[in-house]
Amino acid sequence: MEHFKKAYSNNTPLPDDILNIRHPIIGYFGGIDERIDMTLVKYMADLHPEWSIVMIGPIREYADKVSQTENLYFLGGKNYKILPNYLKAFDVCIIPFKMTELAVHTNPTKLLEYLAGGKPVVATAIADLKKLYSNIIFIADNKEVFVELVEKCIRERKNIKISEGIKLAESNSWEAMVDKMEDLMLINLKSKYNSNGSGTVTCRKIFL
Repeated sequence: MEHFKKAYSNNTPLPDDILNIRHPIIGYFGGIDERIDMTLVKYMADLHPEWSIVMIGPIREYADKVSQTENLYFLGGKNYKILPNYLKAFDVCIIPFKMTELAVHTNPTKLLEYLAGGKPVVATAIADLKKLYSNIIFIADNKEVFVELVEKCIRERKNIKISEGIKLAESNSWEAMVDKMEDLMLINLKSKYNSNGSGTVTCRKIFL
């Protein structure tokens, strides 16, 4: 998650196409497809014309179609290398997935990317997010609550658990996951080896 930690660095410049978009910026990056609840996004944009809703990512042909309006921006797909630059501009990050059968089995990796960048996150009631991260992020069961939680993030920005989110992202980095896997493998190897006889088992760290 080191890549997305650049979002809270003073040395990370803002891209030209978001530089002059007014704040607060409510942002999303990822594929814009049938998973995205564009009715919710449009509802939020209409209810709060003073907000800027920024959607970054390729728009798939099977996505719900909503036209860009004065405060709803579709900036297109961006290179992975500069996503932290866009993330830096976001005041609140959103995961506005529809509550479909697909969402039930979804655990969006973008959540940890948002958290690594030090941003508050509001998501729809995706089962895994609700189960694993409800103490760190904000979960909404309907569109009205979703908007209320975004309002809360904007209003109480200094009180949001940003540092906890960053720590969570760090503990779930690829490096951390490899360490956990190696620990589990070593425990299993030791258990199996010791059940068949005495001896010492060592495990050499593998760097990917």
